[in-house]
Amino acid sequence: MGLVRTAQASMARRCFNTDSAAKSGVSAITERSLVRRPRIAGVLRLDDIDAGKVGWTDVYPYATALAQNSFNLMTILGIAGERRDENARNSSFGLWVQFLDFKLEENFTGFLNVDENGNTPGDLSSNSIGVS
Repeated sequence: MGLVRTAQASMARRCFNTDSAAKSGVSAITERSLVRRPRIAGVLRLDDIDAGKVGWTDVYPYATALAQNSFNLMTILGIAGERRDENARNSSFGLWVQFLDFKLEENFTGFLNVDENGNTPGDLSSNSIGVS
Protein backbone atom coordinates (compact mmCIF):
# COMPACT_ATOMS: atom_id res chain seq x y z
CA MET A 1 0.00 0.00 0.00
CA GLY A 2 2.88 2.42 -0.49
CA LEU A 3 5.94 3.64 1.30
CA VAL A 4 4.35 5.55 4.18
CA ARG A 5 1.14 3.57 4.69
CA THR A 6 2.21 1.64 7.77
CA ALA A 7 0.65 1.31 11.21
CA GLN A 8 1.35 0.12 14.71
CA ALA A 9 -1.50 -1.09 16.90
CA SER A 10 -1.85 -2.69 20.31
CA MET A 11 -4.91 -3.81 22.25
CA ALA A 12 -5.23 -5.19 25.77
CA ARG A 13 -8.25 -6.50 27.64
CA ARG A 14 -8.23 -7.62 31.24
CA CYS A 15 -11.10 -8.85 33.35
CA PHE A 16 -10.80 -9.90 36.97
CA ASN A 17 -13.58 -11.73 38.80
CA THR A 18 -13.39 -11.86 42.55
CA ASP A 19 -14.27 -14.97 44.54
CA SER A 20 -15.02 -12.90 47.62
CA ALA A 21 -17.97 -11.02 46.14
CA ALA A 22 -20.08 -11.84 49.20
CA LYS A 23 -17.62 -9.97 51.44
CA SER A 24 -16.59 -7.02 49.27
CA GLY A 25 -19.54 -6.76 46.90
CA VAL A 26 -17.22 -6.28 43.93
CA SER A 27 -17.67 -9.06 41.40
CA ALA A 28 -15.76 -7.85 38.31
CA ILE A 29 -13.11 -5.33 37.30
CA THR A 30 -12.69 -4.74 33.55
CA GLU A 31 -10.03 -2.75 31.68
CA ARG A 32 -9.70 -2.28 27.91
CA SER A 33 -7.02 -0.29 26.13
CA LEU A 34 -6.37 0.43 22.48
CA VAL A 35 -3.41 2.31 20.98
CA ARG A 36 -2.92 3.03 17.27
CA ARG A 37 -0.22 5.01 15.47
CA PRO A 38 -0.55 4.92 11.67
CA ARG A 39 1.56 6.79 9.16
CA ILE A 40 -0.69 8.07 6.42
CA ALA A 41 -0.03 9.16 2.87
CA GLY A 42 -2.81 11.75 2.76
CA VAL A 43 -4.64 12.94 -0.34
CA LEU A 44 -3.16 12.82 -3.85
CA ARG A 45 -4.41 14.98 -6.71
CA LEU A 46 -5.79 13.05 -9.69
CA ASP A 47 -4.06 15.33 -12.21
CA ASP A 48 -0.68 14.57 -10.53
CA ILE A 49 -1.40 10.83 -10.78
CA ASP A 50 -2.45 11.14 -14.45
CA ALA A 51 0.70 13.18 -15.23
CA GLY A 52 2.89 10.49 -13.63
CA LYS A 53 4.26 12.75 -10.87
CA VAL A 54 3.04 10.30 -8.21
CA GLY A 55 1.47 6.84 -8.25
CA TRP A 56 -1.75 5.71 -6.57
CA THR A 57 0.10 4.42 -3.51
CA ASP A 58 2.81 7.11 -3.40
CA VAL A 59 3.18 10.25 -1.35
CA TYR A 60 4.38 13.70 -2.34
CA PRO A 61 8.18 14.04 -1.75
CA TYR A 62 7.89 17.01 0.63
CA ALA A 63 8.62 16.98 4.35
CA THR A 64 5.06 18.02 5.21
CA ALA A 65 3.66 15.08 3.23
CA LEU A 66 6.13 12.56 4.69
CA ALA A 67 5.41 13.71 8.27
CA GLN A 68 1.68 12.97 8.14
CA ASN A 69 0.59 10.67 10.99
CA SER A 70 -2.03 10.15 13.65
CA PHE A 71 -2.22 8.79 17.20
CA ASN A 72 -5.20 7.30 19.03
CA LEU A 73 -5.34 6.10 22.64
CA MET A 74 -8.50 4.82 24.31
CA THR A 75 -8.80 3.30 27.78
CA ILE A 76 -11.96 2.14 29.55
CA LEU A 77 -12.00 1.03 33.19
CA GLY A 78 -15.07 -0.49 34.79
CA ILE A 79 -16.01 -1.87 38.20
CA ALA A 80 -19.24 -3.78 38.67
CA GLY A 81 -20.67 -5.50 41.68
CA GLU A 82 -23.66 -6.99 43.36
CA ARG A 83 -24.42 -7.37 47.03
CA ARG A 84 -27.11 -9.18 48.98
CA ASP A 85 -27.95 -7.86 52.41
CA GLU A 86 -29.18 -9.74 55.46
CA ASN A 87 -32.82 -9.38 54.32
CA ALA A 88 -32.03 -11.11 50.98
CA ARG A 89 -32.36 -7.87 49.01
CA ASN A 90 -30.01 -7.42 46.09
CA SER A 91 -28.30 -4.24 45.07
CA SER A 92 -25.92 -3.76 42.18
CA PHE A 93 -23.68 -1.03 40.91
CA GLY A 94 -21.43 -0.22 37.98
CA LEU A 95 -18.86 2.51 37.49
CA TRP A 96 -17.16 3.14 34.14
CA VAL A 97 -14.48 5.69 33.26
CA GLN A 98 -13.15 6.36 29.76
CA PHE A 99 -10.11 8.30 28.55
CA LEU A 100 -9.61 9.27 24.89
CA ASP A 101 -6.62 10.98 23.27
CA PHE A 102 -6.46 11.67 19.52
CA LYS A 103 -3.95 13.58 17.42
CA LEU A 104 -3.89 14.04 13.64
CA GLU A 105 -1.16 15.69 11.58
CA GLU A 106 -2.22 15.81 7.94
CA ASN A 107 -1.78 18.02 4.91
CA PHE A 108 -5.23 19.15 3.77
CA THR A 109 -4.15 21.77 1.23
CA GLY A 110 -3.77 19.36 -1.67
CA PHE A 111 -0.57 21.14 -2.75
CA LEU A 112 -2.46 23.77 -4.73
CA ASN A 113 -0.55 26.80 -3.45
CA VAL A 114 2.86 27.75 -4.80
CA ASP A 115 5.46 29.48 -2.59
CA GLU A 116 7.90 32.19 -3.68
CA ASN A 117 10.36 29.58 -5.02
CA GLY A 118 7.73 27.86 -7.19
CA ASN A 119 7.42 24.86 -4.86
CA THR A 120 4.14 23.42 -3.61
CA PRO A 121 5.09 22.22 -0.12
CA GLY A 122 1.63 22.35 1.45
CA ASP A 123 0.81 22.94 5.10
CA LEU A 124 0.90 20.33 7.87
CA SER A 125 -2.20 20.80 10.01
CA SER A 126 -2.18 19.46 13.57
CA ASN A 127 -5.41 18.67 15.43
CA SER A 128 -5.80 17.02 18.83
CA ILE A 129 -8.61 15.97 21.15
CA GLY A 130 -8.30 14.78 24.75
CA VAL A 131 -11.42 13.65 26.64
CA SER A 132 -11.85 11.88 29.95
